[in-house]
Amino acid sequence: MLLLFTFWQPAYSSLVLQIFVGKLLFFPPCTPTGPHGSLCAVDGWSIAGLAATVLGVAAAILTILGAFAVAYWWAELDKRVSSQVKYLYEEQKAAINRLYSD
Repeated sequence: MLLLFTFWQPAYSSLVLQIFVGKLLFFPPCTPTGPHGSLCAVDGWSIAGLAATVLGVAAAILTILGAFAVAYWWAELDKRVSSQVKYLYEEQKAAINRLYSD
């Protein structure tokens, strides 16, 4: 829910992104290698896991936004088709009336 909220609020989203990037720059992802409180090692797998998580969240957000876009398109499609059919029907009815009135 928070991710959808941050997407709709560009200023808040920008702030969250800056904090996230700043944290990753100054405090790299850490995998504990020993007892509690020991040094952390940054290996390729922890970076790959972080990248996969970020890409997965981005894909989920794009999927949700795409679903909303398709739902809106289908909701408005009925109105557009109805107006086009009504216009073409009236046009054809007028042409037939002109044909038979002569």
